[in-house]
Amino acid sequence: MIMGFMTFVIGMLADVISANRKILEDVQYHVRKLTYDESKAKVWQEAASNKVEKEVAAENADYSSDD
Repeated sequence: MIMGFMTFVIGMLADVISANRKILEDVQYHVRKLTYDESKAKVWQEAASNKVEKEVAAENADYSSDD
């Protein structure tokens, strides 16, 4: 009787651990996705900023050479 109860308790514990692991994996996936999207957006923002700075510098150089 006690062995049956212990087997049941161990089975329930294993089920809870499994559910917890699935939740943690899902959370980890979403955190990594958010982190990746933020870093990707930052790279795009820096590239766009550099492009604008180059265009402004080129326009300023054109105006300076017209004088």
